[in-house]
Amino acid sequence: MSGSSYRRKSGNRGRRAEQKLPRNSPPITVHIDRIGGGGDGIGEAEITLNYQPEMRRVFVPNTLAGEQVTVQPVHITSQGIKAELVELITASPMRTTPACEIAFSCGGCQLQHLSEDSYRDWKTDQLVSLCRKSGLAPNRVEPAFFAPEADRRRARFAFQNTASGLVLGFFARQSHHILGLDSCVILRPDLKAILPALQTWLENGLPAGSRGSIQVNMADEGADILLVTEAGFSTDTLSSLSATAHQTKATRISTATSDQPVPVPIFVAAAPHLSDIGLPTAIPAGCFLQSSQSAEAEMQQHIRDALAGYNRIVDLFCGVGTFSAPLLSASRQIFAADNDEMAVAAYRQAAHNKGLAQSLSVGTRNLSEAPIRADELAGYQAAIIDPPRSGAAAQMPHINASALELVVMVSCNPHSLFKDIQHLCDGGFEFDSLKLIDQFVWSTHCEAIAILRRPHR
Repeated sequence: MSGSSYRRKSGNRGRRAEQKLPRNSPPITVHIDRIGGGGDGIGEAEITLNYQPEMRRVFVPNTLAGEQVTVQPVHITSQGIKAELVELITASPMRTTPACEIAFSCGGCQLQHLSEDSYRDWKTDQLVSLCRKSGLAPNRVEPAFFAPEADRRRARFAFQNTASGLVLGFFARQSHHILGLDSCVILRPDLKAILPALQTWLENGLPAGSRGSIQVNMADEGADILLVTEAGFSTDTLSSLSATAHQTKATRISTATSDQPVPVPIFVAAAPHLSDIGLPTAIPAGCFLQSSQSAEAEMQQHIRDALAGYNRIVDLFCGVGTFSAPLLSASRQIFAADNDEMAVAAYRQAAHNKGLAQSLSVGTRNLSEAPIRADELAGYQAAIIDPPRSGAAAQMPHINASALELVVMVSCNPHSLFKDIQHLCDGGFEFDSLKLIDQFVWSTHCEAIAILRRPHR
């Protein structure tokens, strides 16, 4: 998944219209048949609506296939009934006790109650099944990569400064209620260790009622922090935050608002760098990083292997060069493009510092509105494409019209990924391989890498 600023991945699918059911709706018993793509257990049960009994699909969080449960119906949607678990009558042998105390209510993890082997099987099957349902069949499915727990080096937290103190954490599932992070098992220890100081700093520096988000990227030197509030910052608030920022032990702190989204540094102990993307790169405030460093390394190696022997490469939605920077050398020519000017500039500067400026050319443009044209791709052999969740549909016709021989697609959204792959297959590419990269541990989200090759003509 690419995207170089905290704004890049914003935007969610609109929720389907929901109708709240009466509080006195009687509980129902459901046999859970499977776990759906959103992580809820799914079964069917009879429920009385408008005085008429009907069989409806029922969605129940924190349940597993094969379980018998009593549930309380809460909402009705076009898909079925959303319900809450009341009693676990028969437990699945796949069930385990979550390591995190708030796993059943947190919006970050949906599947901690599933045993590790079953979780891995489920996630792999979800990706492969969706691929088949899309009418696609890769020549091979590569062994999946699963990042370890406590490996998240990038995270965004919500906060609110209430009358009883500041609350910092993740949103509860389908709610704006904020849950604390004391028992979180997915965060890297050094990231988790700075949170108490951040919480105290925000509580003392922000006015009562303040709310917003705080993004933490763990760079080589430590935490790079972007603070975003809904109401903005007064001069006094900025002065207070700046004066006490050293207490957080962060390497840099920047602020932004929805009206002024360009980050403004208010504290810099050292310029944050990343060396694991192939070049020591001074990263922009709030820039997009892969969530897991171990997953990033796996993806980089997979891409490096796929592009062995290719010396003229295009990197679209490049960000700070996460996937093409490791390929830079005097014998290669890379063209990288993204709409994030600061990220592209950081990539260019890193190449210059390494003496590889002649090997890299860059462009800043919105590739969804102004894709790289086929004539601009002339002379290039291969492409890396890592678009936002919406995919790269506008770019696909130009890829098909080019002479590119190989395309590496990276995506955090299998739905848009398979649509893009279908475009390429319709244009004559062959779907060579698919690989699951699980860097969002215990969640339903997954990263995937697909490799497509043009058959020799």
